[in-house]
Amino acid sequence: MISLQSRAIPQSTDCSFPKDIFLLKEFKALLNEQIKLLGLAKRFRPRLYTWADFVFPKLYALTRQISVHVASEGLNAFLVRHYKSKYRLQPKRFQDKVRHRRFIPHQTDVDKFFRRLSKKEVQNLFGNINMALCRKIATFFGPSQKWRFLVDNTEYPYYGSTQTPYEQKTFKRHMGTKTVRMFQGHSTHCQNITLFTDFYLLQKGVGRWLSIPNSVDWLKFNNFGFNYGLMDREFYRVQLVKMLKDRKIPIIMPAKKYSHVKRRIKNYLLKTAPLVSTYLFKQKPGAKPWQSSVNLHIVIVGHDDQPAWKIRDQFWKKQITYDEAIHQLSAFFTTLDPWKNKRSWAKWLTKTYKIRWNQETGFSSLNRIHEQFRYRYPTVHLAELYLRVMIHNGWQFYRNQGLKQGIHHQELTLFWYRNRMLNQLEEIIVRSSYENVKYLQKRKRRLYFEI
Repeated sequence: MISLQSRAIPQSTDCSFPKDIFLLKEFKALLNEQIKLLGLAKRFRPRLYTWADFVFPKLYALTRQISVHVASEGLNAFLVRHYKSKYRLQPKRFQDKVRHRRFIPHQTDVDKFFRRLSKKEVQNLFGNINMALCRKIATFFGPSQKWRFLVDNTEYPYYGSTQTPYEQKTFKRHMGTKTVRMFQGHSTHCQNITLFTDFYLLQKGVGRWLSIPNSVDWLKFNNFGFNYGLMDREFYRVQLVKMLKDRKIPIIMPAKKYSHVKRRIKNYLLKTAPLVSTYLFKQKPGAKPWQSSVNLHIVIVGHDDQPAWKIRDQFWKKQITYDEAIHQLSAFFTTLDPWKNKRSWAKWLTKTYKIRWNQETGFSSLNRIHEQFRYRYPTVHLAELYLRVMIHNGWQFYRNQGLKQGIHHQELTLFWYRNRMLNQLEEIIVRSSYENVKYLQKRKRRLYFEI
């Protein structure tokens, strides 16, 4: 019987694994240095391990798509065999003659370590490491490269009892629950690559847009220049648009069909208003602490890639009714300067806004990295999202560079990237364990090995 291959034949060239990009060689040192700057360094000082040793099992489990328990036990057994065959060293046996000294922390110790982290510490620790990865990737595109800023929210179902302000009710359908935790993801996009930069836990009753201005400032500080930002109606806030405009970051956003917007659409359909016009976006009178407003442009567009002027022509030719024409028309808000050719600019805005879907597909890729664990603590969930993002960003660069080399996209999938990353990750874990043992061997050899 002839066996059929489901994937394409590999190309003659091969895309090498980006060892320097993924920061695996310096991951341990970078992580330990960052923890020293946190309050966790005073609250928790491990005796036999470094702080990074508690992160490696979690990262390994996500990469291999296994549980943390299986990852911890498997790595520990591998190191026991490694020291026995290569150095003829046996791990110390405890008094019960059953348990042995571990080279990798147990799953319960790993979980305790992540539960010790506060929300601010998670963002400072893993956010800084992820930004170091993003900066390295950005150097391959040059300092003059302009990026697009993307932002969106995502929900994860929650099945436990409501214990923190981060559990919220939702109208979306989730199997077996109406309670979710919401996270806001910020990312940058250019040249067919999307890099997640920050994640934020959203708290009930707190504005969802408040973290965006600070995040943009942080990205600009890290030499990310932006052409414009893309966001959906969730961020329909005058203060946000004004703050981004003051920072010279234009935005493109769908307009909600409030009465003023409906009037503009109706006037355009009746040929009493232009395709592009200025608009004063302002808050309601009496807004606290004071009323804000910002000048922008409103652009009439059509649904399903239909130009607005063609829909208007169909209405005047009596090919569609008034209600059908109104239903097919919508509008964009933007602080970009319009082109001379307004119709071409409207087409460009519609096409450009579709780039925001890279954020949606990015969330989907994060979920495909590993099945969701049971997260009782929201900070642990946030920390694991950052670890997923590090895998995702490394894969995005790996795929981008492979496509430039002419390698078939089926050889650059997330599955193949994880397999290559596992080999590199195992080498780093072995080297890390050897450095710990070599240090303790001189002073406290009896802690690790049978003498």
